[in-house]
Amino acid sequence: MAEANTPTHRGGGQYGILEDIMRRRRSVRQFQRGKHVSRDTLLSIAESARWAPTGANTQCWDLVIVDDPAVRDAVIDIFVEQSKRLFVKAKGFPAVSKSYLSNTVAIFVVLGDPRWKVAFPQHNQDAEGPDDYAANNENIYYCSLGAVIQNIQLAVTSLGLTSAWLSGGGETSTNQALSELLGNPSYFSACGTIPIGYPKKD
Repeated sequence: MAEANTPTHRGGGQYGILEDIMRRRRSVRQFQRGKHVSRDTLLSIAESARWAPTGANTQCWDLVIVDDPAVRDAVIDIFVEQSKRLFVKAKGFPAVSKSYLSNTVAIFVVLGDPRWKVAFPQHNQDAEGPDDYAANNENIYYCSLGAVIQNIQLAVTSLGLTSAWLSGGGETSTNQALSELLGNPSYFSACGTIPIGYPKKD
């Protein structure tokens, strides 16, 4: 009877597999240095992002995979500087040093594209009453991006890799630096930067 309540059996079907992946997903900030992740694996992770639910099925995002060593190191430098600013400007916040990023082998940058908000419900100018939609459009937009990021992290975990979610790319100065480096329009927001690699073994 007890066995039926274990994570691998509760709910039946393939739920046990999913729950196992969700439980193993961690922001593990220690990667095996130099262990290569194949391009096919990176593309499989990217494909998982495409299947995330988004408002009005807009897929209101773009994705940059950074695995070129020079560009990867430049992205890392941007986040090391972001971490330094955080220590000064957001005193008391338990900021994590970004030095661990030196061992990451690839970085996924999820870029939110706010232009897609026009596809969400809009308040007609001739409609009476308050605008019920402007604030909710923000919710739809950011929830859509969160779903993409979660899909990526779950895919990473299912492949025996580990990841972290860096949110500092959404800060104006960090986003601008990333835009200049990666060549994406500055109105994109790097809401999720996800370094990946194989977890370091003790």
